[in-house]
Amino acid sequence: MKIVSFNIRCAWEQDINGFLHRAGIVYERIKTEQPDIIGFQEVTENILEMMVKLFPDYNFTGHGRCENYDGEGLYIATRKETCDVLSFDSFWLSDTPRVPGSRYEKQSECPRICNVAKIKYKKTGEIIRVFNLHLDHEYDEAKVAGMKCVLDTIEKYQREEPHEFVITGDFNAEPDEEAKRLCDAFEGIKEMTINIPYTFHDNGITKIKWDYIYLTNKLADRFISNGTWEDSYNGIYLSDHHAVYVILKD
Repeated sequence: MKIVSFNIRCAWEQDINGFLHRAGIVYERIKTEQPDIIGFQEVTENILEMMVKLFPDYNFTGHGRCENYDGEGLYIATRKETCDVLSFDSFWLSDTPRVPGSRYEKQSECPRICNVAKIKYKKTGEIIRVFNLHLDHEYDEAKVAGMKCVLDTIEKYQREEPHEFVITGDFNAEPDEEAKRLCDAFEGIKEMTINIPYTFHDNGITKIKWDYIYLTNKLADRFISNGTWEDSYNGIYLSDHHAVYVILKD
């Protein structure tokens, strides 16, 4: 089983690293790797339209983060050959998670969401729940509150219908920040990308770690390897983030 977290960068054609210029190398990498599950962040409507055409062998489950479910959003892509999507849910990172477009009082202008897919992995028959999130990029208070919202929701899911689960996402938080430490302290899960030194590189300019994959302990026991996708071609990168991946035994 191959699981990926990938902030695909929402820029469409603003610069040489807009998605129009990157689509070819993104296509080649995903077709080569054939992940079973990809948690995408920063997917705009035109990027989604192209991705659906490029990857007809994947289901894309998600929506935009705005009040009308449009705009930039999060999507969980699952390979049709190996995964069935059994159900989908989403919530906003706010004091009113079920109110579309809601935000915390001290937060950027961007609403933030988490999407949730319950997936049957066909090779083993197991049910796995995937939580894909993107925390705020401006305010520490919103990052911390957003992570608490996600973890509280996970606890609720586990009380009502426990399954092994995966967390993918762009936390906009480095390893020593409180939002990340909250996830580290959550009982029964393990960060599987701990040895990866950085993920956000701003098209070769910087080196910061913001992207993570967590697994429940039972899934983590099947760990084989991890890494990043670092492709570039003539100064064009897959994204301004390196995608991170984890491979598990079936």
